[in-house]
Amino acid sequence: MNVLNALALGVVVTLIPGALLGELVKALLPVFPQGQLIIQATQVANTLMGAIIGLMVGQFFKFTPIQTGSTCISRFILRRCSNIQS
Repeated sequence: MNVLNALALGVVVTLIPGALLGELVKALLPVFPQGQLIIQATQVANTLMGAIIGLMVGQFFKFTPIQTGSTCISRFILRRCSNIQS
């Protein structure tokens, strides 16, 4: 259950702020063209979802910082490799 909770929390933490901020800035883009930078920053945050989920798993299992970091890195690498194979 810890992994599922961490996965859900990681997805919410990563995608919800980006979706809200992205839609708001898209609406303001004709008036505020510098908002394109904010949209790109939210897209970069979305690519880090695997790393954030790894951090959440480490927190839910009460890992030490080193264990959490290795979980984060392995989750990020696995996510990137699965995108390449698809």
